[in-house]
Amino acid sequence: MPSNLLTKLPQILLLSALFTTIYTPYGASQKTPFYVCDTDSNYTTNSTYHSNLNLLLPSLSSATRSTGFATRSKGQPPDQVFGLALCRVDVSQYECQSCLSTADHDITKLCPSGKSALLLLLIR
Repeated sequence: MPSNLLTKLPQILLLSALFTTIYTPYGASQKTPFYVCDTDSNYTTNSTYHSNLNLLLPSLSSATRSTGFATRSKGQPPDQVFGLALCRVDVSQYECQSCLSTADHDITKLCPSGKSALLLLLIR
């Protein structure tokens, strides 16, 4: 990553969704979300940032098909959006894709207009 991007990273970073599926041994309901939203930095609906986010989220889901892991970015600074998706090795490809499809919808509902968010989907 270029050093000038590293200095701007806190300003433009959307850890848009750290989509992680985790097996829980006891009692968790199917696809229980745990999320953290940063309320200090927001984007405007229908902005360039919002458009980049809408492009990024489905691309993360499709990019994980072969390995269960992907990082992607869309756009250019200051409206650049970054994301990371991760599924555990012991989660089937079907469960991974199902969770990520749910997650890209959930993150925008749970953290509306937030430029930084973390979403963990706990499945059993």
